Amino acid sequence: MKTVELRIALKERIELLESKQTQELEALKQQFVITEESLKPYNLVKSTLKEVPFSTIGKEILNGVIGLSTSYIAQKKVFGVPLYPLQNMLKSAFQFSTNKRNP
Repeated sequence: MKTVELRIALKERIELLESKQTQELEALKQQFVITEESLKPYNLVKSTLKEVPFSTIGKEILNGVIGLSTSYIAQKKVFGVPLYPLQNMLKSAFQFSTNKRNP
């Protein structure tokens, strides 16, 4: 009689553990999908950009990007597409002068 009760209790415990294992496996699969999604390059950049603007490093990066962008736009407006060696030299001098002014 006692062995029958032990077998029933053991069977119930095994079923409980199998059910728990199934639930944990599903949770692990869901977490894997979430982690995989967060590690995609687009999402990494997106999450970084959310955090960066509030830090000093973010301000420095933003200032650098703005400086490079304005320098590039000004260069295109002033010199256009460089065709001659003289234009290349003038372009380099212009870039050097604009970069020197922005510490």
